[in-house]
Amino acid sequence: MLLAFVWAAACADPGAALANASRSYQERGDYASLKILAERLQKGMTRHEVEALLGPPGLEPGGGHSVYGSDRKEQPSWADRELFVALLIEYTDANGTVTDEVQSWELRPIGE
Repeated sequence: MLLAFVWAAACADPGAALANASRSYQERGDYASLKILAERLQKGMTRHEVEALLGPPGLEPGGGHSVYGSDRKEQPSWADRELFVALLIEYTDANGTVTDEVQSWELRPIGE
């Protein structure tokens, strides 16, 4: 039902759809909204811009990484159990320097 609502809003007004996805993700941590937001990320976005969309990260395993979890679980072929799907954002550049800008991101199952 939530996915249908988000999709219908996206068709009506892209700006409103982004705002709805942002609000929904920050309130519920839902995968459907996280997927929409991940598709809007761009290399070079600042950490501030990312956090305006997604809120603070659920986990920061190092200064150059942020992790945003979701309510979705998948069992990849390489895992022996279901794992939560999360958005991993990399702020570390090719030289290993932590920046304030998005360098890459990936939406995928993660383990502990």
